Order: sequence, then C-alpha cells, then structure tokens
Amino acid sequence: MKKVKLMIPFFLMPVLTGCVAENASRTGQMDHKYMKAILMFIRSFSFPVLAFGIGMLCLAIKDGEANSKVRAIKIIGVSFLMFSLLSFAETFGFC
Repeated sequence: MKKVKLMIPFFLMPVLTGCVAENASRTGQMDHKYMKAILMFIRSFSFPVLAFGIGMLCLAIKDGEANSKVRAIKIIGVSFLMFSLLSFAETFGFC
C-alpha cells in the first residue's frame, strides 16, 4: 500500500510541470500557470469519473433503481463540468 501512495505524486508531476513550462514564455504571472495546471489535472481526472458514472448508470438500468440512476446521471454531469472548467477559464481569461 505504501508503494501506491508514493507513486501518486510522481504520476502527477509531469502533468503539472509540463503545463507550467509550456506557458512560461506567454505570461509572467505564476498564478495563471498554476491555475491552468490544476485545471488540466481536473480535466484529466474527469475521464475516470465519467467511466465510473457510465458504469453506475449501466448497473442502475440493469437493476431498475430510480435513485441509482439519478446518482449516476449526477456523476456524469459532474464529469462534464470537470472537463469544461479549463475551457471556461481560458475563455474568461483566468489562465
């Protein structure tokens, strides 16, 4: 279990450092770079959340439970929101 906990930060570092290095020449403000790095991480995390939501929806349809369907649709909606946050931030000039 300790190996898994130690591998998570090493997995995230290329995503965060790549984003910061990419935008270093365009803007001089570090907060915009870090905001974009965080939003890129959230966007990449939205795909597993979407897969989980679709799996929950399939199981809910199979079982016929209305409450489970609603929860699965909410998770799918949250994954779309997570995916679109970076686009909204770039459109409105936050990063």
